[in-house]
Amino acid sequence: MFLFKLLIIIFQSIAVLTNFFGLPGNIISFIFPLIAYLFHWIEFKILAIITIFIIFGEIIEFIVGYFSTKSEGLEKGTFTVSLIVSIIFSIIMAPIFFGLGALIGAFLGAFVGAVIYEYIRHADFKKSLKRGIIVFKGRLLGTVFKLLIGISTIVINAINLF
Repeated sequence: MFLFKLLIIIFQSIAVLTNFFGLPGNIISFIFPLIAYLFHWIEFKILAIITIFIIFGEIIEFIVGYFSTKSEGLEKGTFTVSLIVSIIFSIIMAPIFFGLGALIGAFLGAFVGAVIYEYIRHADFKKSLKRGIIVFKGRLLGTVFKLLIGISTIVINAINLF
């Protein structure tokens, strides 16, 4: 029983870490508290709290990323393209450095996607580069917030499992 609960926490932690790769790690990690609830190891109110945290994390990541670009006058297309290119780069670079390439790809993709989109729209490379940096910072900040919220769901689950 203890080993199974420990495995739930380990797999939930791994799922949360996939946030770095542009994946919805907190949403994926929800599977493990759900399993704990189905085995009656945590109460429904704990599952509800974890659910609220996960939803909040997704909203915060989006808001931070979106408004960091919006506050600097970037178009909403910049954010969308940077997100798509981020996921593509993460997948392409995943085999590099034993999987660490996916992390690099996620942030590099956000930067490259924003630079390309902004350059196509405005034909000013210096301005595009500056805006790419803004998107990169917003992506990084949003991911950090989402990761911290994901870690808090692991802690909540672990406290209630053991």
